[in-house]
Amino acid sequence: MASTLIRLGAKHDKPVIAEGRLYLGEEAVALNFGAIKPLVDPRRWIQLLALLMAMPMVWGQWHRASAFKAYNQESGLAQNSVTAIQTDSHGFLWFGTQDGLHRFDGKSFELFRPKPGGLNGGFISDLCLDAQQRLWVATLQSGINVYLGEGRFQSWSKENSGLAENRISFLRADPEQGVWVATSHHLQRFDGLQGWEMLRDG
Repeated sequence: MASTLIRLGAKHDKPVIAEGRLYLGEEAVALNFGAIKPLVDPRRWIQLLALLMAMPMVWGQWHRASAFKAYNQESGLAQNSVTAIQTDSHGFLWFGTQDGLHRFDGKSFELFRPKPGGLNGGFISDLCLDAQQRLWVATLQSGINVYLGEGRFQSWSKENSGLAENRISFLRADPEQGVWVATSHHLQRFDGLQGWEMLRDG
């Protein structure tokens, strides 16, 4: 039962108990004694004690679930400076570093480094997925790659395509199956059919 405020006609210097209620001063019902009884019930104290005893265990489980795990060269990365991160539709995490591209399956890393038919450069500057869920890989010196699967990549550079520069700053895919490429001085769009389109001023 909730306590209510009652104005008494006279000021009392001492607490007054009337009809199961405690009155203090000129206008106050401090407590309804009927409402106090459940708090004194030993079962309530046992429940509270059990809850307090369980708190460290709950905190420990939450702490373990929210703990971070650090990955570095000892864990399998070729280099500790991660420059880009991307998840793919298969649940893999891809990490770009200054010394190659890594695919992480949750347990171990697979490293992709420059080679014929593979990546065209090792300093990865950005990663993105296009509308077909293909992984695009930008490099800082060698152009762009798209992952074809089984360790194979298709590559574009200034030397073998309409790409304006090999120093790629970032990649972004659009819903129309195009990929936008920013370099130090240019913005281009690749759509797969028309090839490279340069964005002009004005």
